[in-house]
Amino acid sequence: MPDPRTEPPPRYYLDNYRTLIQWVQARYADLLLPAEQDFIARFSALADAPAALLVRMITRKGQWFRADKFNYPEIGTRTHIDEALAALAQAGLIDRGQHPDLAQLFALYTRADIAPWLGQMSGTKAEWLAQASATYGEAALDWHACGFPAALYAQRIALTCMAECEILNLLFFGNLRQSLSEFVLSELGIFRYETVPLDAASRSFQRRDQVQAYMDLHRLRERFDAEDNPLECLQQLGDIPDLAWLAKRYHRFRYRLGYRLEQLSQYQDAVTCYRDNPLPEARPRLVRCLEKAGELADALTHAIQVKNAPRNEQERQWVARALPRLQRAAGHTPEKPERFTPATSRLTLPNTGVRVEQQAAAFFSAEAAPVFHCENTLWTGIAGLVLWPAVFAPMPGAFFHPFQAGPKDLHDADFVAQRQALIDACLHTLAAADWALVLRQRYADKVGVQSPFVHWDYFTEAQLELALACIPAQHFALIIRRMLFDIQANRAGFPDLVQFYPQEQRYRMIEIKGPGDRLQDNQLRWLQFFHRHQMPAEVVHVEWATDAG
Repeated sequence: MPDPRTEPPPRYYLDNYRTLIQWVQARYADLLLPAEQDFIARFSALADAPAALLVRMITRKGQWFRADKFNYPEIGTRTHIDEALAALAQAGLIDRGQHPDLAQLFALYTRADIAPWLGQMSGTKAEWLAQASATYGEAALDWHACGFPAALYAQRIALTCMAECEILNLLFFGNLRQSLSEFVLSELGIFRYETVPLDAASRSFQRRDQVQAYMDLHRLRERFDAEDNPLECLQQLGDIPDLAWLAKRYHRFRYRLGYRLEQLSQYQDAVTCYRDNPLPEARPRLVRCLEKAGELADALTHAIQVKNAPRNEQERQWVARALPRLQRAAGHTPEKPERFTPATSRLTLPNTGVRVEQQAAAFFSAEAAPVFHCENTLWTGIAGLVLWPAVFAPMPGAFFHPFQAGPKDLHDADFVAQRQALIDACLHTLAAADWALVLRQRYADKVGVQSPFVHWDYFTEAQLELALACIPAQHFALIIRRMLFDIQANRAGFPDLVQFYPQEQRYRMIEIKGPGDRLQDNQLRWLQFFHRHQMPAEVVHVEWATDAG
């Protein structure tokens, strides 16, 4: 992997933000409102120093700032910063006359700043805020007129372009979670991203009303997080967006509301959130709520639907446990659940304080049969190499910007169906005579590039070579196909250790369980799969040796 640089260039963030704006202008000009176009024009007309200071504020949290706290050597001295602030005020991008509300005032100034004004010496800042609210209310006021020190109050700055900046960020990233830090991580070589062609069809939004639908949903989620009002939020939730990835976000929020309503024992309202919700985790909760609400026949009907067509591994395992109970409650003869017991042995080791997996790896390892503590990373790494062309294919709704580690629809129900031909071609590689050469070359070409499957720090070239020499290609194909059935769940749960026998061209997987540890559901599912397909896997229960003396 390339050696990353240690320091970004001065004002790197300004260059990055100009790149962001140019990108948005080039791809989303038809979606920009006049206010956003006006912001871009005013920002573009700024000299470097005020533009840099504005970006510094944009990338910090909140709307309010203090001029006396700015310390950016790359912008200049205090005089330079004051000149930059004057230019920003003249451009209408900041306001030094606007008044904050009381909570904003308390967030902007320190305890030491506020104490003389309130005449307080004891108590917490939160207690002071409560007392001040009782006196002044919570509205925005001229706090200098209320006695707040004039010199301190004059330092306040309100950013007036937050709404426009938020939209530009959303249009670039397709979310409000990522920021300009993604540019820095990429430029420094800390993160490297696959290059995916991005055309008009790959835009995160195609119409302005879709942008508004995202923002409405975002604000509603913020309200729910702040106020814990699930029923009110459910009543205000609009129609399902006609944008596939945004619809999934909508359904995730509806699921959150249902879960909270369920916790509050408001089962009928929770059923409203879960019913017809396409998220796989919604159906088990729907059945639970119907059962709690006394609608047993409806609960049993939905449970049978899950059994006949599970959407993922958790549903499949959940219904195997829940259906017999529901059948008994309804007066039916319950189905007998399938029982599976993996191959198991016991091992006694001294308790040296080292992790039990590492101790077991050292015990089993031999020069001719090395053991790696790799858990999921070997198998997901191989899957990532095999599926690379399909994962990074430029599909609509998958890639919106250059800083994505993987496709946005990776965990969607139709991810595989959308790429079935590409995935089949990738898996067909494993049937070719040169399959090992293909994976070696792909490792060499892609090492260090961000991937949702490959963790390069743990998936070494040495592991790859041993895996290619010892594990049959058809085993990789079977494992990858099962992984694709439920990517989110099946990327985990693999045994802790893999032992390679290169001279015999074979391997085995070993799940280590320390004292008091037990197999998790996803681990049991994988072990049952390995047993069904005659792949070598076993469980070793470790016991600590006792002092005979």
